[in-house]
Amino acid sequence: MKTKHLSILALGTVLCMLLASCNGLDKAGENASGAGSSSAASASSSAENKAPSQTKLRWLNSIDTGYAAEKGFYRVKSIVGEDSASTRISYIDYASKTEVPLCNQPQCDHNNERCAAMLFADGFIQTGIFGMDGSLFLLSSKQLKSPAGADDGGFVQMRNTMALYQMNADGTGRTEVLEIGEEYDLGGSMAAGNGLIFLSAVKTVADAVVAQPVVLQIDPARGSVEELQFGGMMCGVYNETIVISKTGYGDLRGMSDAEAMAAIRNSKNTIVTYTPATGETKEHAAIPANDCIYSFIDGTRLIYTPGSDALYFVDLETDETGTLTEKLPGRFSTFSQADGKLGCSFDDGAELNAQTSQCLAVDCENGSATPFSLYTRQSVSRHPVDILADAGSRYLVRSDVVEKEEYVSWAGSNQITIVSEGYALIDKQAYWAGRAEYEPIAMLD
Repeated sequence: MKTKHLSILALGTVLCMLLASCNGLDKAGENASGAGSSSAASASSSAENKAPSQTKLRWLNSIDTGYAAEKGFYRVKSIVGEDSASTRISYIDYASKTEVPLCNQPQCDHNNERCAAMLFADGFIQTGIFGMDGSLFLLSSKQLKSPAGADDGGFVQMRNTMALYQMNADGTGRTEVLEIGEEYDLGGSMAAGNGLIFLSAVKTVADAVVAQPVVLQIDPARGSVEELQFGGMMCGVYNETIVISKTGYGDLRGMSDAEAMAAIRNSKNTIVTYTPATGETKEHAAIPANDCIYSFIDGTRLIYTPGSDALYFVDLETDETGTLTEKLPGRFSTFSQADGKLGCSFDDGAELNAQTSQCLAVDCENGSATPFSLYTRQSVSRHPVDILADAGSRYLVRSDVVEKEEYVSWAGSNQITIVSEGYALIDKQAYWAGRAEYEPIAMLD
C-alpha cells in the first residue's frame, strides 16, 4: 500500500520532514462488521475477520487520509463549517465497493456527538487513523481551555494539543489513552506494531533557532510517551526495525539562523536501524544531511533523494551505497510508491501539478523512468491519480476530484477548493500503464 504522499523531509526553518514507503498490509483494526447504518445496508458486514492478538511492525503513511486494513479502508474526512468543524470516520468495503459511516446505531443521521463516526470541535480538527493489534487508534487535535488572566482581557484562551484515542474496529468504545505534549509537532507518517507506536516529530526547544527532529515511542497499554535517545527522523520499517536518519549536527542553541543552517548543511546523517524488541541499534551508512529530502524503503534498500534529479540508496542488508539514477528531469514531488515503482510529478519551476507538469513512473530496481498518464477527472487543476491502499490484485485510488475556483476576500485572489472526491479500485497493471479501468466506489458524498 502506498498512500497519496510520501512524507517530506524538508530542510528549512523546521528542518526536515519525512517520507516513506508502505510495507505489506497487516490485519490490525479489522472486524468492522458492525459499521454502517440501516440506510447503508451495512455494506461492511462482510468486512474484517477477527484480528490476531499482535501484528508485526508496519509502516503507516498519510494517516490523515485513512488506514488500509485487509478487506477495506478506514477513511477520515474533515468538514469545516462557518462556526464549527467536524471529522467523519467511514469504512470503504472492497467487496461491496461502498463507503459507510463507521457507526452501528440504527437510524443515526451522523451529525451529532452520539455518533461513533463523528468528532466535533470549535476549530479545525487535525486527525489521523490507524490500526494495531485488533484496535483502531485516532490521533486527533484536542482543544484545551486556559484560565483567563488580566493580560487576556477576561477571555478564555484556547490551546491545542494532540491526543491518542483507542476504539473498537466498529468505532465503538472510543477512549482517550494519552495526550502528546504541545512542544511536539507531529509528521504524517508513523510505525506501529507489537503494542508500540512510533511517531516522527519536531520538538520546540528553548533558545534553539530550528526545531529538533525526534522519534517518539508510545506504549498505549502503559499510557506513556518517551523520546528515543537519539535525534532524527523515521524513514520506514525494515525487518521488524525502525529505520531512522539520525542527525549529526549537535546543539544549535545560541547560533544565528545562518550559522545553524550552515551547521546542518555541512553535517552528515547516519542511517540507523532500531529494534524495539531489544532496544539495539545498528549504524549502516552516513549521507549528506542535505540529500535526504525524500526517502522510502523498497525491499532491502532505503532510497533517498535531494529532491532534484537523482535517487540514491543504502542497502540495509549489505550496507552498500550507490546511485539509482541521476537522469530525472529536475525538481519533483512523489505521489505514489508501490510494487517497486515510484510515481513522481515534475514541474518547470512553477506550481507542482500545474498544467505544465509531467509525471513519470520510476523503477526502484534500475532507476529507469516511463511516462505516467493517469490524472484525476473533473478537477480544475491537474492531479496524478494517487494510490491510497493495496487491495490485493488492485489498488484503491483517488480517481476523481471535483473542485471549484472562487475569489477569496481574505487572500485577495482566486482559490481552488476541493468539493468532493471519488475513489475507485483499479487493477495494478492498468494503473501503472495509465489505463483508466476503474471500479467506482459508492461514496457518501
